[in-house]
Amino acid sequence: MTLDLIFEDVNLQCDETMSSTELIPFFNDGISYINRRKHTNYPYLSAGVATQTEYTALKETWLRQIVINYMCHLVKTVDSSQFEYTDFLRKCEDAMGDFMQIKDPDAYAPSDGDGGENGGGVQVYQADNTNNIMNRRW
Repeated sequence: MTLDLIFEDVNLQCDETMSSTELIPFFNDGISYINRRKHTNYPYLSAGVATQTEYTALKETWLRQIVINYMCHLVKTVDSSQFEYTDFLRKCEDAMGDFMQIKDPDAYAPSDGDGGENGGGVQVYQADNTNNIMNRRW
């Protein structure tokens, strides 16, 4: 699916006329949403990418159901259209539930091989509960 079609779909669904320059960060946020939830490494778009470029890392189904809905959610968030942005986010989260069951291509799967628990180069720190401060009253 080309970026032109993605951006056209977002503008149509949101009744907006946002430029590709404005929508590229929203696209990258949609990809980030997927990467964060699945601990994957789907690629982001660079700022000057041609809008005729086809995004091939994800199938069109997932672009439409997750990324476009997430982008619409962000567009409507900027508009302060509470009911619309929550509806788009709900659609996105519903599709994300299905996408979580899909095996990612090796090129985008977590690189550390721990099954996604610590993917994407994120270092997880263990809480120090030796003093048990949280349960004591001051």
